[in-house]
Amino acid sequence: IGGAKEIDWFAPAGEKIEQGRLDISVIRNDETSSTLTIYNAKVDNAGTYKCVASSGDREAEATVNLKIY
Repeated sequence: IGGAKEIDWFAPAGEKIEQGRLDISVIRNDETSSTLTIYNAKVDNAGTYKCVASSGDREAEATVNLKIY
């Protein structure tokens, strides 16, 4: 309930996806959502991506499993 102070995305290997990458973009839509976009996805991009939203001492996370065929 309410907005998130931070929304971070993590790649399948666990590293935080930082702004400024050419292959993957993270955009903060509003105080409650964020969009992860993978450009020209390849087999190497497959895996489980994690989104972590935090506000103070509260935290929530969700995952999405990306499969490339």
